[in-house]
Amino acid sequence: MVAIRSAPPSETTPTKPIPDRTAAPPYLEAPEWKNNGDAINWLVQLRERVKDAVYRYSSILQNAIGLFEETQNTNYRNYNELKRDLEELWRGWRIFAATTDITTGFLLSSFLYNDLRSPVSCIRTPKNAPRRIAVRMNELRNSAREIVSGIATLCTLVDEAAMRLEGNRDGFEIEAFPELPNVEGSSESGHRATETEERLQPEEYDSDEEAAEEKAERERIELDALRNLEDMDLRAFDPVWMRGEEFPGGGEVTEEIKDMIGERAIKQMTGPIWSIFWLAGYDDLVEVIDDPAYVLEGEMTIIPPGCSAGPFLLDRSVAVADLCLGARPQNLPMTVETLSLKHRKKIDVFWKQAKALLGDDIMDNSNMSFRGLSLTALEQTLAFFMPSKEYAGTNGAIMVFKNPDYCGLEVWRPQGEEWKDLLAAWRRLPLKDIRLSDRYKNADVIIGPMSAAQAKGANNTMLREPDNDIIQQAYVRYRSCECLAASLVAIIYVKNSGKDLLPGRIDYMGWPF
Repeated sequence: MVAIRSAPPSETTPTKPIPDRTAAPPYLEAPEWKNNGDAINWLVQLRERVKDAVYRYSSILQNAIGLFEETQNTNYRNYNELKRDLEELWRGWRIFAATTDITTGFLLSSFLYNDLRSPVSCIRTPKNAPRRIAVRMNELRNSAREIVSGIATLCTLVDEAAMRLEGNRDGFEIEAFPELPNVEGSSESGHRATETEERLQPEEYDSDEEAAEEKAERERIELDALRNLEDMDLRAFDPVWMRGEEFPGGGEVTEEIKDMIGERAIKQMTGPIWSIFWLAGYDDLVEVIDDPAYVLEGEMTIIPPGCSAGPFLLDRSVAVADLCLGARPQNLPMTVETLSLKHRKKIDVFWKQAKALLGDDIMDNSNMSFRGLSLTALEQTLAFFMPSKEYAGTNGAIMVFKNPDYCGLEVWRPQGEEWKDLLAAWRRLPLKDIRLSDRYKNADVIIGPMSAAQAKGANNTMLREPDNDIIQQAYVRYRSCECLAASLVAIIYVKNSGKDLLPGRIDYMGWPF
């Protein structure tokens, strides 16, 4: 066990140093065993072993939390999960320790049967932390595994005691309780506190004695880099497809991987999760997947571009949408048609010129959508992903979209009162009893008529009628904006002066002038 200073009762919380162990309750009752002396003695021993394990486990979690704080990585999800896990562990132990009426039902539903392995996977080295932090995290993780294994053994023996109790009730005279082993590293296991503390300290690091392979591995860990794909043992791991790399073994890419990467092949990496964990250096998780005692499956997965494989699989990545509410993922075609036209005040004249140059397939197609915007907004839209000529102004652009694929999207077409409530809510009209439909909250795309033009001198606070000749589409979710971006077919540039230009082509993220 780890020796920890004593603390007054007000400080006994998981986030503060844990106090010295208090004395056991003055008595325990075991009604199912008729308060037999052997039963009371066994339950007291069980409580002591659980106490040893909980205090040591709590100390390890505190140390891991402290390492995150020391390296100023408190924004990591693992840090917050460790704090929650520590609080849950401590809460469960306090209930366990305060209970004096011990039954099999209480034991089998206690915190011992919670997922105590989960915190182990959160004891991970933060990105770009120094080697001493990585070494100490590894030590803490190994110690935590020993304790969790010991607690699992105690649970097995509690199960055995419950089954023996049932057997004795059925008339079988068998020994009531199995022998309780010492939890690995507990105070009764022969390990002194100083030995445990020393085991948790990082090893001294001497760069002069570091071998070349050790140095390379250390630098790889610090940089969160991948191992060499050529070093993968294909007898132990299934191959992984990596963009820009030759497929391992020199063979053909499997059909399953081909289907996952698609024609554009913009993924960074695709393959079995255990193979990717090995490439990222997470050997302990490779062992977990192979271990039948765990439920982590070796499924096929995809690593998107722009992120590290290990942290992404451990869900340590942060979506851009969570950081910047205005950000949208790019999903634009590689090439689109372009056209530059001189600004015309009359929309019908402008339309005829665009139709003559772009053709009926684009301008007279009922499946086309148009979005007008300034050139600055267009530039931002090509990296971001918001109906038509009026928005483009005299020196802007119109984006043209064709046949957006709504498959898998929630499309809402408000009509009647739903349409009026939506319009009133967005225009902030002073009307009573405005209730937006529940579909408004879940919609990916909202399609409906625009409001009719306002008559001169009309009250601006009045609710307008719908103009069913002009249909507007609003893409209000990230995945629907991805769908819209993929359907971009042309961009019409509106210029305040100059000659009309013949249609051309624009490469992805390029400009025609």
